[in-house]
Amino acid sequence: MKKTITIIAALALLCGSATAQIKKSTKVYICTGKTARAYHTNRNCEGLGNCKGEIKQIKMKEAVKQGRHFCSYCKKSVTLQKRDAVRGEKAD
Repeated sequence: MKKTITIIAALALLCGSATAQIKKSTKVYICTGKTARAYHTNRNCEGLGNCKGEIKQIKMKEAVKQGRHFCSYCKKSVTLQKRDAVRGEKAD
């Protein structure tokens, strides 16, 4: 029971801070299409699959300046990786 509560508390912290885990100097990927509004940590992200423009790599700081938000697919991936790290599991 105590271990479960610890894991739940750790997951709550991780879910709320997935973006904070990524440094501002980190390179991210953006789509230059007219309707694209997110930045991605993974070049092969599902969210980039429908990019109607060019995919470019820029600093996260610049992506945020452009008003872009963290991709929900990438955020989920980061959160799951952190969860597995807390549990001591290895990623596939």
